[in-house]
Amino acid sequence: MNNLNDMLQALKLVDVENHLNMQFSNLQLGYYDAKLAVMLSMIVSLGIQKLDEIKTSDFPSELNEKFMAIKEMYEKKINMFRQHLEENAKIIRAIDKADTDYPKLESRIAELLSEFDSLIKAKVLSRDTTPISGLKPLELPNDHAIDRKGVRSLGPGLRYAIWLQGCPFDCDGCITPEAKPVGANKIYTIDSICKDIISSKCEGITISGGEPFLQAEGLQKLLTTVHQARPNLTVIIFTGFLKENLLGAEALAVLTHTDLLIDGPYNKTLNDGNGLRGSSNQKFHFLTNRLIPWKEEIVSGKRSLEISFNNGIIESVGIPLKL
Repeated sequence: MNNLNDMLQALKLVDVENHLNMQFSNLQLGYYDAKLAVMLSMIVSLGIQKLDEIKTSDFPSELNEKFMAIKEMYEKKINMFRQHLEENAKIIRAIDKADTDYPKLESRIAELLSEFDSLIKAKVLSRDTTPISGLKPLELPNDHAIDRKGVRSLGPGLRYAIWLQGCPFDCDGCITPEAKPVGANKIYTIDSICKDIISSKCEGITISGGEPFLQAEGLQKLLTTVHQARPNLTVIIFTGFLKENLLGAEALAVLTHTDLLIDGPYNKTLNDGNGLRGSSNQKFHFLTNRLIPWKEEIVSGKRSLEISFNNGIIESVGIPLKL
């Protein structure tokens, strides 16, 4: 107490006030520190309690299951990569063993194609410059590589295709130049063709050439006989003549058996690559309603070519593709 009295006597009132404020401030800091310590203690205590409530007995089995699943997945991936590597290794070994000079092979193929193209052009030119009186019938093999009883590129469904010899038109780019000469090539009797068509599984007949209407009389007899036996067979005919110029009795009789007439000469500069016609100047004449369900496909559908190579002879059937 004496010390307090001494201090009070020695100090000014302001100094005493400042000193007391400092003491109170220290007490407040200590209070908050204590409060914080108590809160931390409570948090730690609650955390330890929650951790004690967690069951750790299932941890090893669950972790093991997950690790096994991961291991199985990566083993599958590793096996797959190993198989790919083995296949690639086989290919590499095969390439290494092959004693082939690919650039030379490609060059040789190009030479052969060029020779073939030159031979074809020479044949066509020699035929086109020969007078009709000097033409000889073409010698074609008895067995054609393409089965004319199974053509699908000349109209809807499976069709029996007939190409008639002789054509008065000289269409540049004609797909069947061998049918141009007017004269005997291979002679078939009407009876034999009729029997062949009637016994076939075809769904229709497509007639081209050459020019079909140069043999209108025989064609009329053929179609009459076939339709007596199989009236449901549809008929498509390609002709270089315009429809309005087909005025002969035999030609008109042929048209009575025709479902679709595609008329006009082929013009390769007008080949638009669309539909069942060679060039856009040619017109579709649907003479019956039997092919109307396929009208869109016929008029603007995608073209296709059937190509076969047999006994050294290349044959193609279809509408000329746009080049």
